[in-house]
Amino acid sequence: MEKSLKERIEDFTSDWSWDEKSTVKAFEMGKVLFSFMNFLEPKFSKRTYNNHCDNVFFVGMFTMQYGSEEPFDIDQLLGADFYSFQYERKVSDSEYAVNSYEATCRKLDKFIESGDYKPYLEEIEAELK
Repeated sequence: MEKSLKERIEDFTSDWSWDEKSTVKAFEMGKVLFSFMNFLEPKFSKRTYNNHCDNVFFVGMFTMQYGSEEPFDIDQLLGADFYSFQYERKVSDSEYAVNSYEATCRKLDKFIESGDYKPYLEEIEAELK
């Protein structure tokens, strides 16, 4: 049986939290990141899409580990390429991988800054009800 959207977001974000407050923040962040992945899916080949999804996971993880401890705000996801050093140190130091991570970050920034996230996030919210 296929997992519900709520379960998929919880699974995706489960490594990012350490207490109830961070679990709530991670889930809220996960909703935005899932909306971003939904936005990306029809635009890329399966391989490229999967690569972006892997990078999105690290965007969320690094934002949770090294970002603000304040409740989630979508602006916390802007400039995630700030964590490129963490990506290089903890995930891969290959130039290709780091460039791929940074490209995903730029696409995420544009997705948020343009407001393109709104209808995709509304779809996620509606499915979670």
